[in-house]
Amino acid sequence: MSLLHRDTPEEKQKKIDEKFMSLALKEAEKAFQHHEVPIGCVIVRKNRVLSRERNRRNTMKSAIAHAEIIAISEACKKINDWRLEDCTLYVTLEPCQMCTGAIVQSRIPRVVIGCMNPKAGCAGSVINLLQMDAFMHKAEITYGVLESECSAMLSDFFKDLREFRKSNPSDYRQKQASLNEDEEAELEEIEDSTQESGIRSSRQMNDTFEEGIKEDEFDDSI
Repeated sequence: MSLLHRDTPEEKQKKIDEKFMSLALKEAEKAFQHHEVPIGCVIVRKNRVLSRERNRRNTMKSAIAHAEIIAISEACKKINDWRLEDCTLYVTLEPCQMCTGAIVQSRIPRVVIGCMNPKAGCAGSVINLLQMDAFMHKAEITYGVLESECSAMLSDFFKDLREFRKSNPSDYRQKQASLNEDEEAELEEIEDSTQESGIRSSRQMNDTFEEGIKEDEFDDSI
């Protein structure tokens, strides 16, 4: 008679991280549908969702409307405190310098990242602002949670954007969804690595990792 397998603490944490990253990916998918670079963020406290947000930079016409910034703001409002000292932030793409700064300022102790941003990421790629000795606060970082799915969604977005530009050069959606050359270059390396690895479409992956995970499993209350 075989003994039932019991998850180790590491295995339990991995499952928790994948569940909450899947919610961040759902937010990224919403950004995709609104012609925004698909980045999603979820902030969790004691395994309950405090806030979930997506990139809204083009929609809001604001340089600071990144998923992490909006999610941090909403989480602070929800607990009525600027300190998020017992929270975990999940984000599908490695944060930029602005977002890592906000993470440090809000005292978030743990950050879980989907895929890296080799040319603009500030949590280990270009620089690691989350673990600077000169700062009073550092965050623990977990890398590569649902990395393939996060990379695939970005790859899909840029493929769709380039195809749309070719077929609809003067359409108004191009202006809403467009990125300048520098912004595209920042994520080009991610797209290239995704294509080389033959990852399935993010839409297909969503059906896989959302199976058995219902929205009401995660209590949005504090």
